[in-house]
Amino acid sequence: MKDIYIADLAAFEEGRGFDGFFLVLTKQQRTTKSNKPYLVLTLGDKTGQIEGRVWDPGDPRIARDFDRGDMVKVRGIVSPYDGRQQLKIDQLRKAQASRWSRPRVVMCVPSGVTEVETRAVEEACLSAGARQVALIERYVTRTARKRKNGRWHKKP
Repeated sequence: MKDIYIADLAAFEEGRGFDGFFLVLTKQQRTTKSNKPYLVLTLGDKTGQIEGRVWDPGDPRIARDFDRGDMVKVRGIVSPYDGRQQLKIDQLRKAQASRWSRPRVVMCVPSGVTEVETRAVEEACLSAGARQVALIERYVTRTARKRKNGRWHKKP
């Protein structure tokens, strides 16, 4: 599925539906004049931010399932309000961290590194967010090479 960014939503015609993942910048629970609860959200991504409203939250747990700073999956339509675009959100849920959010990493280390250095490289990869780390030992040769006509040749 193609990613939909907030900048793309500006070009949507009124009433067109969309699905997308956005960051919750602000969240407020309000009530209408008829005393029905609704949510006002400010959603953002790398292209900007937009206001969204959940007019009929249905289950009151929806407002408690996510907080400011969480990623949410949103399904709704784009509609103009007061001269600007606004999202009318039909479905909303907190995005689940998938196995793709923590990648596997293959790291190349020079031959002859100590066990302490190997462990340090592994720990650095894991602390950077890797799910799994595989180290490949590379044999470093001392052969000097120079580039000639687009190819690498041994230096005489």
